[in-house]
Amino acid sequence: MAAMREKWFETFEDLEREFNRKLEAANKKAQQMEERALKAEVQRDEALDKITDQRHRIYEAGTELEEEKGKNQKLLAQRNRDYENSSLTSAQTIRHKKICNSREKTGRKPGGQQGHKGHCRKKQVPTKDPILLPPPQEVLGMDSFAGFGIVINICMVLGHFKHQAYIYQLLYNGL
Repeated sequence: MAAMREKWFETFEDLEREFNRKLEAANKKAQQMEERALKAEVQRDEALDKITDQRHRIYEAGTELEEEKGKNQKLLAQRNRDYENSSLTSAQTIRHKKICNSREKTGRKPGGQQGHKGHCRKKQVPTKDPILLPPPQEVLGMDSFAGFGIVINICMVLGHFKHQAYIYQLLYNGL
């Protein structure tokens, strides 16, 4: 029985050593995997930083490109300026080209058209009541003048006053 017990202990010790060996190998492999994972995280962080830097550079380059395109467009517009899009007359330009009239003829006569209201200055509203001008002294003393009852309105635009006066005419000659 003692021999059997020793064999059991030997077998158990062998199994324990084999288990410890496998456990150490597994721990070593886990340690290696952990180191590898840490390296991968560091590489990933470095790659992300590099990508971020590249994005910043690309954004700056794009911004500069847009600015340069704007400057280029402005300079081209200045270079191509002629009498059509500047204050220069056509006689002052070096390269003359024919000015085409693209207006289609309507058959109407030139000038204001019938039925068109027109564009005029806005009417000013008087700020005070109308002032009735008295008749002249020559008219009051003579019977040869007669009033028509027609009122002439004279509006002064600057002060916004409205003046009214009657019209008088000589009866015998119409003046």
